[in-house]
Amino acid sequence: MPLFDFTCRGCGHEFEFLVRTGHDAVCPQCASTDVDKLLSRFKVGAPAPTAAQKEKAALERAGWVQVGKPFKHRH
Repeated sequence: MPLFDFTCRGCGHEFEFLVRTGHDAVCPQCASTDVDKLLSRFKVGAPAPTAAQKEKAALERAGWVQVGKPFKHRH
């Protein structure tokens, strides 16, 4: 039961649909079965940030700057 990407010819909505044997893809937006199968796209993402990277970003958003190793608050 593969997962495919489709676009609806009726409303233009793009969606994923789990294709089961004997079933047609149905647009979740308008319930049309007049759909086109899209070419599969590989989904590649950046690696998840580490805990240290998340903490550093949170401190920087809060106005803290790194001076050497410890963080100090901007004045």
